[in-house]
Parts: sequence; structure tokens; C-alpha cells
Amino acid sequence: MFHSAAFDFSVWEIWGALLYGGRLVVVPYATSRSPQDFYRLLRDRRVTVLNQTPAAFRQLIRAEEALGAAPDLALRYVVFGGEALELQGLRPWFERHGDRSPQLINMYGITETTVHVTYRPLTLADLALPVKGSPIAFPSPICGFTFSTSS
Repeated sequence: MFHSAAFDFSVWEIWGALLYGGRLVVVPYATSRSPQDFYRLLRDRRVTVLNQTPAAFRQLIRAEEALGAAPDLALRYVVFGGEALELQGLRPWFERHGDRSPQLINMYGITETTVHVTYRPLTLADLALPVKGSPIAFPSPICGFTFSTSS
């Protein structure tokens, strides 16, 4: 749990782990403010699912580069939400980690509807899309609504 309990994203962080038998790692406030310390926590605690705002993830990308760390995280999924995702900011991550593992997923709707409405697994090929704004397209298993910004 990286985010404040007052941020609606934290509901997904807490219950997403606990309802599926996972272990919830609560990130200390000071660690959440140090991208290098946060990177070390992810590595040391072998975190497999990370929920991040795109802005926080950009800081994590830079921290990994600054640490000169080999891509040795246990992450299986990185779920983005809370703000618009700028695809080009993911290029350094894709170049270091590829686009298969971890799977980067852009979610939409938690702030607007208190549930995730749509999701889109991201790949390196998405960086070439002429999309303005966040790429979102597939309905979430939770509900049947689909929104798309690619028109």
C-alpha cells in the first residue's frame, strides 16, 4: 500500500491483496517519499503487484536508473491509475524490462466511479500509437462499461 488510506486507490491496494490471499506491504511514509528507498523495498520484499500513479512510477523508473540496479524485481503487474498516463514516459522501463514481465496495465475509473471501469495491458508497440491522453479500451470484469480515448 503505497498511497494514503484517504486516496480511493488505497481500497484497491488493500483489498486487492487481502481478498486474493496475498500479503499487503504497507509502505512507510518516509519510504514513499524516497524513490530509491521505495525501489529497494519492492526488491527486498519481493512485491508482485504494484499500484501506482503514473507520476510516482516515473520517479521509480528514474530511481532504478540512478541506482544502476539490474532489473531484478519480482513484479508481475504494475497497475496505473489516479491520473492520465503519458505513454512515452514508459519507454525507459520497456527498454530495461521489456513489455511482458511485469505487465503494465492502465486502469481507468476508480476516482470517477469508485471501481475500475476499463483496463488496457500495455506493450512497447503502444508507444507508436497516435493516441492523445491515456489509452483505455477494454471493459473491466467488474462492470460492462467501455470508454476509449482513441477516436
